[in-house]
Amino acid sequence: MKCKKLCFFSLFIALILFHACKQESSDNATTPEKKSVFKASTSKNTQQTTFHNLSSKIASMPKYSFSGIKDPFYTTLLQTETKEKKLTQIKGKPLPTQKYEIDRYNLIGIMLRKQGSSAIFEDPEGKGWVLKEGSFIGNEGARIKSIKQDTVIIEEPVIDNSGKVKYVERSITIKKVP
Repeated sequence: MKCKKLCFFSLFIALILFHACKQESSDNATTPEKKSVFKASTSKNTQQTTFHNLSSKIASMPKYSFSGIKDPFYTTLLQTETKEKKLTQIKGKPLPTQKYEIDRYNLIGIMLRKQGSSAIFEDPEGKGWVLKEGSFIGNEGARIKSIKQDTVIIEEPVIDNSGKVKYVERSITIKKVP
């Protein structure tokens, strides 16, 4: 933000100086004077007079507000987040296990059986849910991919920078009580 303000300020000063020098040269063109071959440009009086004339011209110029102008130095490639966005839309009526974010559910236990493993989750309200592989959990549209001895692997749909939906795996482990 400071860099943008500094760029705009330096661009504004350069524009003012260019405009003032252009007016000064046009003023000199309308009044014919004798130009001397040798000019003492190093004297202090001449420099102070020129600076005084220039500063008075800058002070008399109209003031501009750049608040509504689009930033010409803004690049969308540098400003976009490289982090992937979570997909938050659920089509249709959400299930009771899709009420909260995944991080708010606690994995309480895992049941390993021949018929199929199940994971027991607790939501923030204190209700317990027994979920199998393929069940949805969380309001981001995540699905339980596999249930192992002490972890549950979840697939979350995310949107990458190109706008395509891809699935990211994440594991949730049982919090062991000391």
